[in-house]
Amino acid sequence: MKGKLLYLLIWGVTSYVGVLYYSPSLLGLAALEFLLPLCSFLMLWWVSRKIRGNLYLPIAVTDKNQKVQAGIEIINDSWIPVPGITVTVTVVNKFYGKKEQVIFRGMAGGKKTTRILADISSNQCGPLYLEIQQMQISDLFHLFQKKIPGKGKEILAVMPDIYQACVSLQADTRDFLAESEEYDKQKPGDDPSEVFQIREYRGGDRLQSIHWKLSARTDDLMVREYSLPINCAIVFFIDMEYQPEEGYGNLDEFIEAGIAISLGILEEGKEHYVVWYDRNSQDLERLEMKDKDDIYVLIERLFASGPYPDSVAMEEIYREKFRGETWQTQLLWNLRKELWKNGNLESELSGEAREILENGEFLI
Repeated sequence: MKGKLLYLLIWGVTSYVGVLYYSPSLLGLAALEFLLPLCSFLMLWWVSRKIRGNLYLPIAVTDKNQKVQAGIEIINDSWIPVPGITVTVTVVNKFYGKKEQVIFRGMAGGKKTTRILADISSNQCGPLYLEIQQMQISDLFHLFQKKIPGKGKEILAVMPDIYQACVSLQADTRDFLAESEEYDKQKPGDDPSEVFQIREYRGGDRLQSIHWKLSARTDDLMVREYSLPINCAIVFFIDMEYQPEEGYGNLDEFIEAGIAISLGILEEGKEHYVVWYDRNSQDLERLEMKDKDDIYVLIERLFASGPYPDSVAMEEIYREKFRGETWQTQLLWNLRKELWKNGNLESELSGEAREILENGEFLI
């Protein structure tokens, strides 16, 4: 707006002085000052029909405080260069619910594809949703702007810091057995409803396990080995409920501590369930943690769920939803940094949760 007012002022002064002194040169300059912006506007209007832009993101995953270059790809099908391009991109952290804007500025040559780059970074973990909000080009004199079409949505996952809690399992937790529809593919057990393998008789095998019909056909004593049910002795609740008047505090520290506890349990060789409330589906979600790669699936799903202000009786809902299921140990980690075990407050991780979890020893 200031540029237009300045231009009108200059043109008005030139025209006034030219008329006042009847100066052909000044009147010619005033005519030129009028025609040039007009031609520039017409060219801008024509170019705007020949140019478009797309958002692109070279990588989809990054760490906190690490800069990632996002770009706008400008495709100019006209032969006229564009001296000024401004693109506004909205960046929303869906985990925290925070929104900001990033401005891309540059220029584009004629009959070519140009990339305008800008750095994207976040000091908080969570999925960053990037979307073009507005694209506009300006003429040579920067007097006029014209919107151009732009499309593209990208997601940049900013990962939490991953570390492992120091966890020890009690004997009753480690050796806990429960009914299950899944069986260990590596170890035999004592569930007679499922056969693990059939092998030759060895001293000490029970007579009840001998497969008499097969032994009669092979002339050797053959023994059934039964299967070992796979069970989850530990159910780990991650409770993201918060009080609206208090807020939810440092979600990074909370999510990193929850992941660290799960990793510590896996390091002890124990599979387990992680359970949380999804505010989108308004239901409990559950993920069976079998190996360390499941951590990345858990992070993605927790990011999509996010914190919620509703009061949810997770344990009661879980018992109703998975009726008949038994477990040895129940853990609950909440946004108040309280770690509960079987209904009893085990620890309050005030201060630096990472230091406590890494250097202490949590007995399950």
